[in-house]
Amino acid sequence: MSQSVSFQAVASDALVFWERGRVIYNAILLMAVLTVQGLDVVNWNAFGLSLPELIVMAMAANVLYCAGYPADLLVQMSRFRAPWRHGRWLLWALGTGFALMLALLFLLGQQPETVG
Repeated sequence: MSQSVSFQAVASDALVFWERGRVIYNAILLMAVLTVQGLDVVNWNAFGLSLPELIVMAMAANVLYCAGYPADLLVQMSRFRAPWRHGRWLLWALGTGFALMLALLFLLGQQPETVG
């Protein structure tokens, strides 16, 4: 009952899914940074982070985003391809939520102490 699917078809399907998701993923993380930063684009160092540090964090987040690819490719090459293609958004949502939580924990942990 399982039909053979070429690696090229599986890889193309994974690329389309994950790269479309990357746009939304980055937008969500950018909104988190801008919200915590208070839209103060001029003073990026308000929380002890320089713009280059934020860029490095964004690059690290995008490298970690690639962790979804191996799982997707592996499951798509199995007999569970059809149900996986309908439910893989859940892996994307959980990973995006985890990345958002880590970003917020890091950003909010960088706030300077207020002098009272």
